[in-house]
Amino acid sequence: MPGLKGVNWWAGVSVAKGTPQYVVDKWAKVTEEMGKDPVFLKKMDSLYFNVSYLGPADFKEYVYKEAESYAKLAPKLGVRK
Repeated sequence: MPGLKGVNWWAGVSVAKGTPQYVVDKWAKVTEEMGKDPVFLKKMDSLYFNVSYLGPADFKEYVYKEAESYAKLAPKLGVRK
């Protein structure tokens, strides 16, 4: 597949649409802090995970771009809905 450099695995935290902003903000703060915690980072490193943080808006944009990429790739591979 031209342009395909590989497949990356990622995970993130999401909340339901309509979740109060103060809850979104709290989760964003906690997950950002977690991504800087030396104990957490050491554990993730031992599992060969790279940790990076995206705030709510950036993560949403990333998820949509990933979905768009796979939506274009799936038909080329014969994957159907």
